[in-house]
Amino acid sequence: MIGVWWNSSDVGCFFVFFGVCCDPLRFKIGHYMKMALQTAPVRYGRTERWARLSFDDEDDLPKDPRQWTRDHVAQWISLVTQQHGLPEVPSSRFLMNGKALCLMSLGMFLSRVPLGGKLLYKDFQLRLCAALYGVTH
Repeated sequence: MIGVWWNSSDVGCFFVFFGVCCDPLRFKIGHYMKMALQTAPVRYGRTERWARLSFDDEDDLPKDPRQWTRDHVAQWISLVTQQHGLPEVPSSRFLMNGKALCLMSLGMFLSRVPLGGKLLYKDFQLRLCAALYGVTH
């Protein structure tokens, strides 16, 4: 699913490509992305999926992942792995704060956590997009 929406308070629009936010100014659009953008219908405005997006209020994490400390990152890793029944991830693989996580690509997540890295990446990107683009819970 691809969705595009524009908010007058934002500098530009962003794409949601298979559920992951992609800022077109930072994201290099590859051949398959170009084909998908040309052939897929484009939806404007918030989709139902984004309207239903919420994260458990039981976690004590700041809503904006860019504000996370190392301890918050460790707590988030533990929370996501427990929720999805993934093997425990050694804390030494993510000795970083939330801003450093923002710089990580899918490949970087997968190199640190081969089983579950994609899920961690997607969960982080959804949280980041919710904070950046004001998706209310």
